[in-house]
Amino acid sequence: MINQYEVPARLVAELPEIAKDLKAFSPTINIFKSIQCLTNFTRNKVIRHDLKAVKKCFAVAEDIYVKGNTLVKDAIENVFVYSFSSLMNQCDNEERKQVQAIMPIILHTAYVQQVLKSGI
Repeated sequence: MINQYEVPARLVAELPEIAKDLKAFSPTINIFKSIQCLTNFTRNKVIRHDLKAVKKCFAVAEDIYVKGNTLVKDAIENVFVYSFSSLMNQCDNEERKQVQAIMPIILHTAYVQQVLKSGI
């Protein structure tokens, strides 16, 4: 089980490009700040139309989510998954379909549950 202290190292191991941003964004170990850094990184890749990198970000988030403890899962749901609506707003209709197609089912399911709970 991955705990909140292991997440930053896991992010850097899987996404080396994120190391500088992660260190600047979260000098203290804070799981929510670490996941916000992943969210920002993913959003930048969407804006740059780098779907290969977006897919990798989704895979890393899914792996952390599946293997994470309760606090890690909460951070992924409340920061990363919560950002999906704004993330999709960065895309045109065709790209939105492509991003949805590469979104892991477990994260998409968590997103749908959030939307249904909110009544949107």
